[in-house]
Formats: sequence, C-alpha cells, structure tokens
Amino acid sequence: MSPENGFGLQQRVEQEQILSPQQRQALEFLQAPAVELQTKINAALEQNPMLELDDGGRELAAGDLLGNAFDQENARADGELDEDERDRMFLTDNDRWRDSLDSYLPEADSGEAAERARKRDFVIGNLTRPPSAQATLLEQLAFTDAAAPVRAAAAEVIGSLDANGFLTATDREIASGAGVDEAAAHRAVELVRTFEPSGIAARTLPEALLIQLDRRNVDDPVLRDIVTRRLDDVARNQLPQLARHFRISLEELKQKLAVLRTLSWRPGAALDGGDPEVLIPEFIVRNVNGTLVVLDNPGASPRLSVSGNYAAMLEAPDTPADAKKFLREKKQEADQLIRCLSMRETTLRRITELLVSEQYDFFLNGPSALRPLTMARVADKLDRDESTVSRALSGKYLGTPFGVLEYKFFFSGGYTDAGSGEQLAANGVRERIRTIIAAEDGARPLSDDKISRMLAADGIAVARRTVAKYREQLGILTSNLRKKY
Repeated sequence: MSPENGFGLQQRVEQEQILSPQQRQALEFLQAPAVELQTKINAALEQNPMLELDDGGRELAAGDLLGNAFDQENARADGELDEDERDRMFLTDNDRWRDSLDSYLPEADSGEAAERARKRDFVIGNLTRPPSAQATLLEQLAFTDAAAPVRAAAAEVIGSLDANGFLTATDREIASGAGVDEAAAHRAVELVRTFEPSGIAARTLPEALLIQLDRRNVDDPVLRDIVTRRLDDVARNQLPQLARHFRISLEELKQKLAVLRTLSWRPGAALDGGDPEVLIPEFIVRNVNGTLVVLDNPGASPRLSVSGNYAAMLEAPDTPADAKKFLREKKQEADQLIRCLSMRETTLRRITELLVSEQYDFFLNGPSALRPLTMARVADKLDRDESTVSRALSGKYLGTPFGVLEYKFFFSGGYTDAGSGEQLAANGVRERIRTIIAAEDGARPLSDDKISRMLAADGIAVARRTVAKYREQLGILTSNLRKKY
C-alpha cells in the first residue's frame, strides 16, 4: 500500500459455496408448501410432455379440481372399452404421439392445447365464486332509483369502506371524489346505510349498532344509552355498576345485553367472500391399534414419472433429429424434477418419523403431552443443518389424530415436572392452562397467580407473568372479564 495516497492491492483467498441450478431447484421444492408445490407441478406437467402423473395419470392432484374432473371422466371412458379395444388403440397411437409432440416444439401451433385451454377457461369462468363486498353493495345500488348525483356519491361511499364495513371518508371527501355537493354526499351515505348487511357504512361502532337497532325497531332507552355511552363499561364487565346506574336488576341488564350480543360489531364481515386458507398436510399420522403409522398424502406431492409414450419416441429410429433433441432435453428436466420431489419427500418423511418418535405421547394423548423439542435436536439426529430443517418445515402441516397442525407447533422450550421428572413443552403447559380455565367456576374465575400456584402444586413451576403471557396467546380474557354474573 502506498503511504502517499492510501491506495494499494491485497491478495485474499476465500471459499464460497455456489449452488448449481439443480441444487437451487431442489431447495426450492423442499421449501415449497404443499399448495405452492402443486402449482409448480401443474406448471411442469403443462410445459413438459415427458412428465405424467404416475399410476396411469389417475392419481388426483390436490388443488386442480378441473384436472381431477377430466382425469376421472377419461378413466370412466377407458373403463368402458374392453381389453382388445384398448390394445388396438395403443398400437395405432404412434402417429398421434408425433402430432401432439408438435405442440411442444418451438413455434408449433397447438390445436389440442388450445382446445384444452378453451375447456379449462370455460369451466373456470363458470365456477361460482363469492362476490366481493363492493360488488354486492354496487349490485344493491343498481336497483335503487336515486338521482344520478346521489348514485355517483353512493359509489364513492362504497369505495371508501374499510374491511369491517365502516366508512372512512367525510361527506366533504365523498362530495369531492364524486364531483357532487355535500348534500348529495350526505344523502348517499344514508342510502348505503339502508343496504344489507345492516350497519354498513357507519363511521363508528356505536353508530353501526344503533343502525341495527333501528332496523329491528328496538326502542329501548337503556340499551340505546349503553350503545351510545357505556360500551366501555360493558367491555370491562362492570355489569353490577351498570345495573345500579340504570336502577334495574342485574337479570334485566343481562337480558338487554343479550340483544346487544346478537348485533354485528363488524358489519363488513358478512360480506367477506375471501377464500378459506387451504391446509394440505404433507403426511398423516394415524393411531392404528396403539401403533402410530405415518401415511403418505398423495394430494400433497403427487407421484410423477417419465412418459412411456414419449420415451418410446425418443428411442424410435424414425423420430426426427430435432424432435429427439427436444425430447432428450425434456427428459433431463423430467428426471431432475422427479429427483427433487423424491428428495423432498424423503427429507420430510425422515423429519416426520423422528418427530413422531420424539412426540410419541402427544400423538396418543393430545397437546397436554407435548414435550420440549428444538429444531437443533432434530437436525443433529438427522445429521442436517438446523437451517435446512427450518426451511423444510416452514409453512407446512401435518395431519394428526388431533387435527391438521403446523410443524412448528411441535417445537418449543419447556418445563420439568417436579413430581415425575418428565419434560413438558411450553405448548403442553398452555394446554394445561386452557384446561384449568375451562373447568373454573364462572362466578369465581381463577386469577393468573392462582393458576400459577395450581401448576406449582402439580410440580410445574410457571411464573405468574408467564401464565398471563400464555393465557393471552390462547386468546383468553383476564379473570375480571371472565366473571359471570
């Protein structure tokens, strides 16, 4: 290095691991949850003629309802042919293979592929999907006879609702957005509030509840006062104080609050047409006569194989050279994809079998029997990196006798039972707390400190603050809010 200018040259040797394309693909498939994996497999089946679903293409693919329907229809059609007819069709299919191969060659016109796409688009276009909240409200607006300025402002109102159905814009903002005066904007708000579900387009919770009471013709001054000014007291479970304030009995107050509980506190939730999350377990653990068995879930990772038809074309001497080159490349891709899926299944199965061994009591007796387990321990037993195990299990689910659970559910720190010396996982302690609270006397709910002492009496030392944390994670209210009058 030159002392005059501070610049110089240095030589350094480093080792850096660079993943090959095949390794990157294997890692991508290992990390992919079942739903994402199905998308990748479907794309590969569409793009690579060398790939086909194993077992004659009859295995159903999770997440591809249309493809499954076509497969089943084709299976039924094949079943109507006798054995001689199927053999005759197979022997005369060589020309059809070449015709269909043309659809995969570069710049080839694919009439068959276009027909498949047309059928798929037609069926998908006719699937019944729940309309969006805005579409439902706009449909109701279309059947009104309001003046054009009010209709324009009403559309602006509908576009200004949040996910819970509350209006987030002022009349002035609605008027500005719709290009109308504030009077038209105000009438538009009142118009949308007459739509279903009741309570939509309110700006506050009390306003939404009052709209619902008006729609039901409920004119109870005490209930309306509670909605307008006393909701915080209800939330704090201060029922005796409320009863004294209104000079009514506690039983009368509970009857009024029963009406309040029938109202929607999130009016927009009734219009939520979102698709439910699909949970596809990678494997299913069954208790068969006291023995735990890990079963494959074909829907999570369908078996693929190399197409025998196109493999035969690759070996046929009269197949054109360009077609052979194309098929050879596609076969290499197919082989690599099949290896990736096999590696994925093998890795997940080894982890699952070890998990069942480590958490054997859970699979027999339920969440309260969970033991402490870390990914580092699993990785060490499998002779893998902890990061590999973590990536392999991220976002994936396991079918158990107690429901479909995320793999990470089985991993947590824990406590030692002083009586038996057994290790209990944090999730198991949470389940103990849930069970204790479920059995409590509603008139005298247990405090966090009392629950801590009860656990200690069972030999499980858990601090009061930890009990409070676990209770909150379970979504259970504090003792004063659980009290029943």
